[in-house]
Amino acid sequence: MLTEKIVSQSDIDERLSHINELSTFPIVLYGAGLHASEIESYLQGKKICISGCFVDDRYLNFEHRVSLPVHSFDTIKETFDKFNVVVGFCNDPVVVHERFNRIKGEKVNSVQFIDCRFWQEFEKLDLASIKKNENNYNKVCAFFSDEKSQNTYVEFINAKLTHDPSRLYGLYSKPQYFPDDLPIFIPTSDDIYIDGGAYTGDTLIDVMAMTGARGCAKYYAFEPDAKNAEKLRSVVDARHWNFVKVIEKGLWSQPSRVNFAENNDTGSAVNAIGNVQIDVDAIDTFNIPASFIKMDIEGSEYKALVGARETILKYRPNLLISLYHKPEDLLQIPLYIKSLCPEYRLYLRIHGYYTEELVLYATVGD
Repeated sequence: MLTEKIVSQSDIDERLSHINELSTFPIVLYGAGLHASEIESYLQGKKICISGCFVDDRYLNFEHRVSLPVHSFDTIKETFDKFNVVVGFCNDPVVVHERFNRIKGEKVNSVQFIDCRFWQEFEKLDLASIKKNENNYNKVCAFFSDEKSQNTYVEFINAKLTHDPSRLYGLYSKPQYFPDDLPIFIPTSDDIYIDGGAYTGDTLIDVMAMTGARGCAKYYAFEPDAKNAEKLRSVVDARHWNFVKVIEKGLWSQPSRVNFAENNDTGSAVNAIGNVQIDVDAIDTFNIPASFIKMDIEGSEYKALVGARETILKYRPNLLISLYHKPEDLLQIPLYIKSLCPEYRLYLRIHGYYTEELVLYATVGD
């Protein structure tokens, strides 16, 4: 049972105590992008002071997301006699440790990894909420068709509760959406693909590589962010991929217009206080005989699945659904899919070094 493998309150308290102990020496943040800004916000919320921030020299002139001044590592070494490094970007921990092991004896007291992806959204995921929904958590965990999926589900939740990404080390799978150990999800040239959150064509390009540049029968690329959609069209037009149809809409439960936070990056999302309005639509509106539906739409996945109900019932497509944006998705989405089609076999894979890029795979195929 899942709930027997969830961390205890003492485990959570011990982890926070360990983070607090970092203040023995100045804490400096390594990184200045989105992940670093989330860690900065999290530590500030815990009243833990960050004394500095640095990036590799080649990133000094990039746009930074943190509020702290951003320096080179040499400047940090000149400023502090000894300090702790908190890694603020998503990379292989082994690679990062190897770098700092070469200089650790000099001034770096320790290198720390703190998982704060979507931490504000996941603040409501706590032991009390898990206990309250114990039966559903156990039910969802039992849905998964292999041990790796079950372990990933448990340790993803544990990593969220403790902000400790090491819980997930050793569970990574590659490549995203086409994991080597789940060959049923490798696309072919006969497939009809719906890509929700097509961005600028990253998954499309992967599909081309997987099919030996033949592409697939039809590829419907939904991308509501105007600048991302423009870049996507440029990619498609430049390569003469006539099988691709770019649809500048978001996916939703029904046709509508909604507020949207347009960031012109991977984080653009439906948001009640968004800076623009966009058109959204239901997959069922298009009556596409899909063999694949992929969704990475920043928390709108459940709404979009509701809008794909008839398509799922009629065509039984393979589903590749991001599950890491909101805590309720960990229960709601698997329960909904199995309620629609009990024949679906569910798998879970994580494709990043932190609690992101968690993908639910569903299939009725062999």
